[in-house]
Amino acid sequence: MLVIAANVAPTTTTAPDYQTSAAPGPNGNDTGRDRCNTGAGFDGSKVYLPRREQAGECVASGAFAQLTQADYSPPPRPRLSFPLPGLASIPADNRARGHLIGFSMGGSNSDSRNFVAMYQKANQWMYENAEDKVVKAMKAGGNVFVEILPVYGNSSSPVPTSVKFFAFGSVEVNCDIANTPDATGSSCK
Repeated sequence: MLVIAANVAPTTTTAPDYQTSAAPGPNGNDTGRDRCNTGAGFDGSKVYLPRREQAGECVASGAFAQLTQADYSPPPRPRLSFPLPGLASIPADNRARGHLIGFSMGGSNSDSRNFVAMYQKANQWMYENAEDKVVKAMKAGGNVFVEILPVYGNSSSPVPTSVKFFAFGSVEVNCDIANTPDATGSSCK
């Protein structure tokens, strides 16, 4: 059961807003606050964690959800064309706007807290080895809790070095997706 979402009215953020201003800190000033943290986003049973600052950019920090058959989104997926921190640093023929909660799992196509810059091959690996198992369980009437966390292992880059994907319930998935040009080093337990 997803307690946080149960007590908050669902809302959806519709614009990828990367540049934000700092909220006042505890003493009325802006020191000690991450200028990127505009709070979490809630969309039904999906929670997009607050953005955080990484290498001077506002990046996604994670997402979790309780998913059922009702959350499934069939193809086709809309084309994505908005800017994303770090995306331009990945070769054009191997770049992707990687969903944390995938489109087929009902993940947002517009909330920037649901996206990280990924190599396309790593993004495809994540779909084939993690997301697809969850989608199949959802379509079969299952109930799956997912948690997806980008890992920023290079302090000078807004591109995550890996993505951790966990699922439990009707299916169990525990994968570490290496965000490399060919997804080398990716694995599931």
